[in-house]
Amino acid sequence: MKRLCEFTNFIDYGKLKEQYNIRDYELANLSVGYDDVIYLLLAGNIPERISGMFVPTKSNTDYKCIIVAADWENNELLGSELYNLGVQETNIHFIQPIGNEILLLGARAYHYRDGRTDKNAIIVDKYGNIIKKFCLGDGIEDCIVTSDKRIITSYFDEGIFGNYGWDTPLGQSGLVVWNESGGKIWENTKYDICDCYALNIDESNNLWFYYYTDFNLIKTDFHNDQIFDIDIDGSSAFLINKKQTELIFDDGYKSHKQFTGYHLKHNKIIGKFSFEILYHKSQLLLQRYTFRSSKAVFIDDNDRMFCRDFS
Repeated sequence: MKRLCEFTNFIDYGKLKEQYNIRDYELANLSVGYDDVIYLLLAGNIPERISGMFVPTKSNTDYKCIIVAADWENNELLGSELYNLGVQETNIHFIQPIGNEILLLGARAYHYRDGRTDKNAIIVDKYGNIIKKFCLGDGIEDCIVTSDKRIITSYFDEGIFGNYGWDTPLGQSGLVVWNESGGKIWENTKYDICDCYALNIDESNNLWFYYYTDFNLIKTDFHNDQIFDIDIDGSSAFLINKKQTELIFDDGYKSHKQFTGYHLKHNKIIGKFSFEILYHKSQLLLQRYTFRSSKAVFIDDNDRMFCRDFS
């Protein structure tokens, strides 16, 4: 069975960059906030990996953010604004709204011999003024901030087993929930996570996560869990529709830019389908995409942005 997601119009991301005179800036992160706004984090320069392998913790580059209010039903631009976040020392990989402020988060953080750590979580106002800084650990795979200012971080293998000077990594459980000041309020204790590949939250703020080595999908309300056996290895993102009757996963190791859907009934998988994204009946060549709850944003290789809320 094949399901088609067809678009007949787009939001011109390239035109937005030209409008704000930041055509040469690179897209560092694409995300959707708790406020249903799209956040496009752009960097004046993204530093190269150390020895071609290791992501540096510092960038000392200028960051800007285009925030986009979208009509999710009709894929139309309602409005946009540019936040000049200024030069930040930290190499930023994630952006999320946190209350009326902005969380900028770096994926990597050193633990130094003298006990100091890189403070890779920076809360700023829309002008880039720093309000507070703290450390959320090394090896962060993804980040979601909820409407009540909880910060959810998932970790890849180096953040779980230790690198960059960490003998006891903050992310050793693979999945942590923090308060707005960086205090740990919950972490995974049930699952042997070696790499938390993807996470999402649903309309009721249940947390869903998908991890290596089992490649199971877990839904938790932080007290009770449901486990789904997903027959995809290495997926990096998934979407939950509003009715929680469908899941859409990227195809993982097979292809991160193709998708497979699953039918749910009574919290059990009862079938699957292929899922294609089309613009005027032609398949899109995707450059970036992000999911939050039932919402999806796609950017293709022509800097066209497409958004949809899946009911």
